[in-house]
Amino acid sequence: MPELFDFLVENPGLDKESLAKKLFPKEAFDDKRIRYLLSNLNVALEKFLLVRHLETNPALSNALLMQELIQRGAEKAFHGVVNKQEQLLAEPDRPRDSNFFLYQFLTEEGLLMAAGKNFKRHETSNIETVVDRLDKFYLARKLQLCCEIYNKHNVLGTNYEVFLLDEIVQYLAHHPMEDTPAISIYFKILKTLTESEDESHFRDLRLLLDANENLFKPDELRDMYQYALNYCIKKINLGNVHYQRILFEIYQRSLENRVLLINGRISQWDYKNIVTLCMRLKELDWAHLFIQKYKDYLVEEEKENAFKFNLAYLNFMRKDYSKTLNLLQKVDFTDVFYQLDTRAILLKTYFEMSDELALEYHIKAFRVFLKRNKKISDYQRLIYSNLLAFTKQIIQCGPSQKKLEKLKQTIEVKRQTADIQWLLEKIDEGGF
Repeated sequence: MPELFDFLVENPGLDKESLAKKLFPKEAFDDKRIRYLLSNLNVALEKFLLVRHLETNPALSNALLMQELIQRGAEKAFHGVVNKQEQLLAEPDRPRDSNFFLYQFLTEEGLLMAAGKNFKRHETSNIETVVDRLDKFYLARKLQLCCEIYNKHNVLGTNYEVFLLDEIVQYLAHHPMEDTPAISIYFKILKTLTESEDESHFRDLRLLLDANENLFKPDELRDMYQYALNYCIKKINLGNVHYQRILFEIYQRSLENRVLLINGRISQWDYKNIVTLCMRLKELDWAHLFIQKYKDYLVEEEKENAFKFNLAYLNFMRKDYSKTLNLLQKVDFTDVFYQLDTRAILLKTYFEMSDELALEYHIKAFRVFLKRNKKISDYQRLIYSNLLAFTKQIIQCGPSQKKLEKLKQTIEVKRQTADIQWLLEKIDEGGF
């Protein structure tokens, strides 16, 4: 089997007949023989993956081994494994996620089963501890899944019925289990999803995350932080602008503890979102340091484009328009979001430079792009079309304050436009 595996790795993409010719060049093609070979290889690979998972997860491996030793009546070996398991679960840096309580439950359940087989260890029964660990595992995992359910409900409008959730919420409202962060954090996340208007839940969540971030694996902690980020973004979209500063603070924290990095890399979208947020908050110096520092954390094939685009945006905010244009000319994006943002920055740059000819040409080209690109959503097409229309109207208003004020009122009522704050600022500054 290892030889067959190595051969397939070295010769990917072979169909069955080609594989048969390589393996058995002097024999007639036998379809059943090849299928049996591949099926047996697949079974061997599945067993390998299972064994490797157990080897890299000794707490689970010990718990399963305990059950097997109980069945075999191997009392001495059983107690040896229990001692190893208890030392393992007592390690101070072990994550205290729901799986931690699962392994505790399986261990305590093994001890309870062993007592039934007359394996001597304790005089008193541990059944109360077994139930406690089971409850903690159940509550932590149940709440984690319910957070995903309600998040999907909020995004997609999908409805689910969750058995016993009302009873769990009612119980935790009076018994918050703050000594078990795997439960208390997900309970607060659930509250931010179901009672978003009560901002105390979000404040409690931030405190819990700050105090307990070392208790969870990076992937799970990243998901927890994402709920907090999404809460801020939702509040900002509803007009609560002060949440921009809170969002910025959470991004800073998630960079400090490296939770935003996946396999040591930062997503180009997180990179861009952080820079955009800095621009809104006028945190230009911090943005400059961030753009430079985290450039090398980007995926190699995305690095130069993301770096140049965000640096161009920073230079635009610093009113260095020649550098902005120079950098944007070097950006080569296939993604529609970057294309829209790049064109929007170009629009604003020509406006700020009072280059009416270039601006007029760019508006026409931008309209054609919006009309022809099938990847642009109806909402995107609407807000960017409004940006073009309102920019054009500002130019047409000239220095007339009466016309500009009327246009401002129209924009504030309509609101569905990209870069609305920039448009309002240009009107307040007296137009084009």
